Amino acid sequence: MMQEKYNQMFEKAYAILKQSHFAVWCFPKKVCEDIHVLGKEEKSYYIQKLTYVAGLIFFSMVLLGIYLVQWITKSNEMVSEFVRPEAYEETREVVVRAGKLEDIYQLEIAPVMLSKEQAEALFLEVSGLIGGYILGSNESLECVTENLYLPEYVSEYPFEIYWESDKEHIVDTLGVVNREGLKEDEVVMLTAVFQYEDWIWEEQFGILVCKEVLSEEEEYERQLGYLLTESENEQRGEDAWVLPESFRGEALRVYAVEKDYTVLILAGLILVATAAVWLGQDYDLHMGRQKRREEFQSEYISFVESLSMYISSGITLPAAMQNCMRDYVKRKPPGHLLRTALEEFQRDLGNGCSFPEAMDSFAQKADNAEFRHLTGMLGQGMLNGSQGLSKALEQEVEKAREEKRRQSKIKGEQVSTALIGPMMLQLGIIIALIMIPAFTNMQF
Repeated sequence: MMQEKYNQMFEKAYAILKQSHFAVWCFPKKVCEDIHVLGKEEKSYYIQKLTYVAGLIFFSMVLLGIYLVQWITKSNEMVSEFVRPEAYEETREVVVRAGKLEDIYQLEIAPVMLSKEQAEALFLEVSGLIGGYILGSNESLECVTENLYLPEYVSEYPFEIYWESDKEHIVDTLGVVNREGLKEDEVVMLTAVFQYEDWIWEEQFGILVCKEVLSEEEEYERQLGYLLTESENEQRGEDAWVLPESFRGEALRVYAVEKDYTVLILAGLILVATAAVWLGQDYDLHMGRQKRREEFQSEYISFVESLSMYISSGITLPAAMQNCMRDYVKRKPPGHLLRTALEEFQRDLGNGCSFPEAMDSFAQKADNAEFRHLTGMLGQGMLNGSQGLSKALEQEVEKAREEKRRQSKIKGEQVSTALIGPMMLQLGIIIALIMIPAFTNMQF
């Protein structure tokens, strides 16, 4: 009884939506076409969808009801205290109703305030760990070659950390290591300043920055770069920068490198456009051939049926082909592919070609596996007689029909699979819209 009432309710909802202004969005034309291709009933399909949507809406209303009940219960529950965040956590906001007028207040609860002794104990703990943090990708602080990691805080500790370096040109306060120009290994003192409230502690780390070991070519490039840079800086007040004439006792040859890449970009665009045109023509050619094959295939069953009918009536195969050609001339417009192929077949016979040769030419023009199979069958039929050919054609018609049904089923399944993705996406969005607000502030 209840099921019948639900069905009637959804049928009414379907009818109302169908007649409303939202029908274009609720019942897209493409989806309706897909439903008909799959052999389903449009009304049953959309009633099932409405059932799913109603179920989700009901589920969301239940969750919303639970949330409202909890919110009302919590809002009416008197509290005498709030637990503070830990010392390393951030300030937490709370909303309360207080006083005779029950005004709403939004307050901040600061983290637990540590005593100096507690904070110092935590400092001693974290100072023993910080040495391992700053290594970065270096193996040890006794030979630093890569950048260091100097954190501003350590998780689960309430300190803000500031860094100082006695040689910022080698290691700066961000941990960047600059070894360029080092002749010897350099000792750098890093100071970590830990601050909690108004209390400050310091911890020093001595690190050894290893000098660079350059190859002869790298050293040559670096020194030449220094020379050119210094030369340009010295001549800032001049109208022109006169380049050095020599380097390391040899004449220095300097060539200007063109930085305008317009011509190169244009050449690249032309090459890309050429490749696109070339490949695009191949694609159009392939699609044209595919379309031609599909058009021949769409005419295959009716052509074989006509041919079988004429053969069964007792006329010869050439006469049957000529009758099929006349039928297509009457029924199809000029330029129709199969009509044109049959006309050329009759023209080849009139020009003196043998029947097998004309059939081979006909199969090549069709460019279709089924027509090639048919021409082979017709060639065998010329040898076995009309009776055997008639039976073979009847079997071929059944086989072609079965193949057509199979292809239609495959395409229908592909359409059905394509519909699953958008439906699941819609379902996910609906669930997210329901669940996220419901569980954001829900406490169990």
